[in-house]
Amino acid sequence: GESDRDDLLRESASRIERDLVLMGATGVEDRLQDGVPETIQALRDAGIVVWVLTGDKQETAINIAYSSRLFDSSMELIRVNADTRDECLDLLKIRTKELSDKPADMKRGLVIDGRTLNFVVEDDVVQDTFLSLTRRCQSVVCCRTAPIQKAAVISLVKNREQVLSLAVGDGANDVSMIQTADVGVG
Repeated sequence: GESDRDDLLRESASRIERDLVLMGATGVEDRLQDGVPETIQALRDAGIVVWVLTGDKQETAINIAYSSRLFDSSMELIRVNADTRDECLDLLKIRTKELSDKPADMKRGLVIDGRTLNFVVEDDVVQDTFLSLTRRCQSVVCCRTAPIQKAAVISLVKNREQVLSLAVGDGANDVSMIQTADVGVG
């Protein structure tokens, strides 16, 4: 099984990886392009809800959301991470109910991971609850998303919310999202 394979890999690595000498290390900085924070701020100031669909890990995506002004320090961050469809639906309902007890003008940002997003795109009931929550947020970050999920999210929001969508992407993993949007920039 899977654990036998893991045990064999660990055993092989411990035999091979002995007395190694670190020869060097490489770091890559993926900086925001010039003007991104100002552009996102201008979109938000115009009342446009900005969503980011990224393959990045959750903490990286949140950090980028702050540095790009998608999120700001005055926002309440709402995280939705679930392992099952029922847990996803329960979390979405709980988060939505929590917001009904708070001022409507409070700024909010939603963060949802790719695993949880699968439950959203596959189930109409979960979609309804998810979209109800997103309507109360100024920004949404979907992290650890696969290319097919990016297209599914664009399609969901475009069709269910009856809004125009603009997708901006910078790589092959964004092609399906760009093609699904009303306006695609790549």
